[in-house]
Amino acid sequence: KTDAVCSGEKVYTSSTGSLGIGSFSTGARELNCSFLIIQHPTVDPADTQFTLTFEKMHLQTTTPCQDDTAWLQIYDGSTTFAPMLGVFSCGDTRSVGSSGNAVLLVLHVAAGHTGEGFKASW
Repeated sequence: KTDAVCSGEKVYTSSTGSLGIGSFSTGARELNCSFLIIQHPTVDPADTQFTLTFEKMHLQTTTPCQDDTAWLQIYDGSTTFAPMLGVFSCGDTRSVGSSGNAVLLVLHVAAGHTGEGFKASW
């Protein structure tokens, strides 16, 4: 599911799916939200590892892209204390793999920015 805007934390527990946000304009407010994907083990906990593939990443229209004003942090676990898998900002459309059953995505966009959003699937 791709949301037009985001707020707070959204939790996804399906074995496959998609998430993201659509086009946005932050106006005078920052955009801060998080997305948590949790895979529940069937038999073997190792079966819960998964790959998150980014199909679209467009968090700002500023040229050149300023990666200090909009970013998506990806953690290999359910909290920001987990190891970081990467920070995406300026058009990154790569894949990242989890080592366990959870991945946390934390989005920040500074005030005064517009973008086309992002979309990822697993």
